[in-house]
Amino acid sequence: AMLEHRDHDIVVAQFPVLNHDALTGLGSWVKSHFDRIILGLPCRISAFVSLRREVAEAMLQMTSPRPFLPALMASVTSDFHPIVLSHDASRHGRSRYSFMRRFVQFTNLLIGNSNLVLHAFGIIGGMVAATGFLSMFVIIFLKFSGRIAEAGWASLVVINLLFGGLILVALGIIGEYQLRILEGGMQKPTYVVRSICRGKN
Repeated sequence: AMLEHRDHDIVVAQFPVLNHDALTGLGSWVKSHFDRIILGLPCRISAFVSLRREVAEAMLQMTSPRPFLPALMASVTSDFHPIVLSHDASRHGRSRYSFMRRFVQFTNLLIGNSNLVLHAFGIIGGMVAATGFLSMFVIIFLKFSGRIAEAGWASLVVINLLFGGLILVALGIIGEYQLRILEGGMQKPTYVVRSICRGKN
């Protein structure tokens, strides 16, 4: 059934009904859902896929200490073609993908193949830093207006808010640099040469 669609780069098997237990089915759904959101995949990616040789060779050119197949496939092509197949129960009685293995896969997606977590904490850090800076000016105003009488309290809070905000901003910048170093180390190509067409002189 998959070979009938060999003109596509990647053919993905889709299973409307999974013969899994409830926990395994939930973990599979969560993982595939985040795969589509984070990697921008056009369809759910299952364990049953067929790839053209050019796609597989391009994937092998990228180096990663923890390769994640959906991310590698998404880096090479956007031609995914889903087909509907039936899903049989495991012959081993239960899935060999335990909860811990799925959790490791999920963390590999979020940390090793996505900047979602970094950007989320960067945004939160920026909001906290902005709140700290605004609170600092409010405390300074209250101090000079005589509404804060405790000696040393205003200066201590202002110093904490100022340097705390600067640390959060600095961590966000360092994280961006680390992300670019990670992407450079994986050697993801800007584009993939599928074939070279030579015209006659």
